[in-house]
Amino acid sequence: MLDYKNNILHVEGVNIKALAAAYGTPLYVYSADKIKENFYSIENAFKNYNHLVCYAVKANNNISICKVIASLGKNVGADVVSGGELYKALISGFEPKKIIFSGVGKTDDEIKYAVREKILLLNVESEEEFIRVAEIARRCRSTVSVSFRINFDIQVDTHKHINTAHRGSKFGLSPEDAIPLYIKAKSSTNLLPIGIHTHLGSQLSTAEPYVKAIKKLNDVVRKLESSGINVKYIDMGGGFGIKYKKPQEALDMNILEKSLRPYLKKFTAENKTIILEPGRYIIGSAGVLVTRVLYTKESYNKKFIIVDAGMNDIIRPALYDAYHEIIPVEKRIHARKVYYDIVGPICESGDYIGSGRLLQETFRGDLLCVLNAGAYCMSMASNYNSRLRAAEVLVEGAKEVLIRKRESYKDLVIKETIKEKKISCENKIL
Repeated sequence: MLDYKNNILHVEGVNIKALAAAYGTPLYVYSADKIKENFYSIENAFKNYNHLVCYAVKANNNISICKVIASLGKNVGADVVSGGELYKALISGFEPKKIIFSGVGKTDDEIKYAVREKILLLNVESEEEFIRVAEIARRCRSTVSVSFRINFDIQVDTHKHINTAHRGSKFGLSPEDAIPLYIKAKSSTNLLPIGIHTHLGSQLSTAEPYVKAIKKLNDVVRKLESSGINVKYIDMGGGFGIKYKKPQEALDMNILEKSLRPYLKKFTAENKTIILEPGRYIIGSAGVLVTRVLYTKESYNKKFIIVDAGMNDIIRPALYDAYHEIIPVEKRIHARKVYYDIVGPICESGDYIGSGRLLQETFRGDLLCVLNAGAYCMSMASNYNSRLRAAEVLVEGAKEVLIRKRESYKDLVIKETIKEKKISCENKIL
């Protein structure tokens, strides 16, 4: 999706320098074509099986992006983890019967909302949650389809903060704890236990953990069937890794499908549906963050580039030591190369985007482009230091559309109240 034309970086057919001039910086820019390409790489790999690709809305919840994904065919759904995400998924056009609701901490109001909207599955993660879902279903006089998230204690090679299926994780139930709850659900007049769910973690680059998971899922499904419980939905979760850094590679969907094929064929022959929950894989590589150089400095023989994007815009490096490639928006032929730390304006030592990066010599006013910023960047953005959240632009071909306005100072105070007097924003620089 990215290409230099006359030494200026373009997203599809749109000049990024022109976008920065029109909409300011920091600026998120997304490619609609890349979103579709990423989705169809999954869809095509699993086309021979009953399946549902449920986009993980937490990766990027912009309504315009969700609308693009929701329009991609009959096998697309949504994975949500809050009432807010459910609301956004519904108004974006995802069908309720293709939405699953995950997460360990659903409130009563969120459960009621999901029951009222008649979504496909509520993923239950604890015995107490099971009790609440059963009680709310009874009060609503509804029959609620449920799934149970199983923690199989599978170790995966990823950052500890995004490893979700080990023994010490807050997520899911052990198989031994889940099976009795399935049996209780079967005897309930208001619950329909038709799904099983697991999620291993995020940014996984090989198929091996998924093979371990599907074997364990199959074992539990057979035990449930021996108790008269018909599991119709096998939810493998998501966590499919993308390429942030050389020589790292994205998880290959064709290799994943081939590795899981014996079980996928068996489940499809039994009229079961496989659910996948990709988020990052669909939107991560489809977005970039454009930032402007405010200053350069040298201190104790270390060179810094200070940009207008900070950890409030892209917290992943501070939170996970995550790597994002950084490239210039405008190439200068024969420019000398310099090692820089690229840092933001936030008053935290952890506010950095990249360390020790070899870039062309960079000056105040230059534009830099942070790659693979489509997932878990804007969706995790904040107003820390009372900074304004960035604008977002969606590009398709040679056209762009502003899909989120840049916040103003007025937006920072619009929800606040002062007992003594009403806040007045008149005659202020807002």
